[in-house]
Amino acid sequence: MRTNMETQDKTWGKNTVIHSSENSIVCFAEIDPGGFCSVHIHEDRHNWFQVAEGSVTIHIWNHTDQDAEGIPANYELTSDSDPICLEAGIPHQFYREEGCKLVEVYTPASDSPINFDDIIRLRLNL
Repeated sequence: MRTNMETQDKTWGKNTVIHSSENSIVCFAEIDPGGFCSVHIHEDRHNWFQVAEGSVTIHIWNHTDQDAEGIPANYELTSDSDPICLEAGIPHQFYREEGCKLVEVYTPASDSPINFDDIIRLRLNL
């Protein structure tokens, strides 16, 4: 389990855990201008996104396209948007040209405690 207020530097910016328990993890992510994460899936947890400041593009592949080889659907989220939930196993990636601040909430996909190390990176970029 991650420690509350633990901050990790990422290639795309920084991520701070603001709550961590067996049933949820809440992170505050600051995405640098031009920042993007790898195309990846979470095997055992759902991933919610809510933009706090700016906007972010989330590329989402079809659930049956586990290799993320097809063309993704692109969603532009702003602070006025409703949160979006990506179920476990959905290939996705976020990108922001101008930078962004967002809240990520992770919840378990099963009755088991949340697994923070369930990420499978499919590739670096589109």
